[in-house]
Amino acid sequence: MIAHLELQDLFPHVNTHSLCKTITAYIDKNLSILNLQSLESTMKTYICIVCGFVYDETAGRPEDGIVAGTLWRDVPATWSCPECGVAKVDFEMIDI
Repeated sequence: MIAHLELQDLFPHVNTHSLCKTITAYIDKNLSILNLQSLESTMKTYICIVCGFVYDETAGRPEDGIVAGTLWRDVPATWSCPECGVAKVDFEMIDI
């Protein structure tokens, strides 16, 4: 028979509510770091075939209202190269 134990049974002199909050915060923080690292490893980079301007999904283009982490497919079709003005269709994905 398996006994059911509560944290308070295992740690009678510890504020288990506080302990649970600390453990939860630690897990959330570390999962966020892992998720961010995973996301960054899948982000892509695109280059303008006319002038060589580089769009990096990780960085986005905040000065154009495109937040960091914005995937290329989510960049508006009306967006144009800030350096030479060509259309989004004139960019190609590159490996860096």
